[in-house]
Amino acid sequence: MARAKYLKELPPSSRGKYPRAPRPEHVRMADKLKRKPEHWLMVRECSSPSGASRMARYIKTGTYLAFRDGTYEARVDHNQVFARYMGER
Repeated sequence: MARAKYLKELPPSSRGKYPRAPRPEHVRMADKLKRKPEHWLMVRECSSPSGASRMARYIKTGTYLAFRDGTYEARVDHNQVFARYMGER
């Protein structure tokens, strides 16, 4: 077992130190939506309504990195997620 060690300050966190890259499937989705702004596209059929709701929220809020460069809308119908690109922020 490691010995307890008192510190005056915490060491710097590695979190946020290495920027993440957007997932390739999200980049493809965002590119498809940008080709036809303001048109709805079914982007995913999820296994559950809660998974679809979560994905729609992540698209709208920019939690998915590929969706941070503009304004997106997303809606859910049962397990299907529909989204559209509305333009630059």
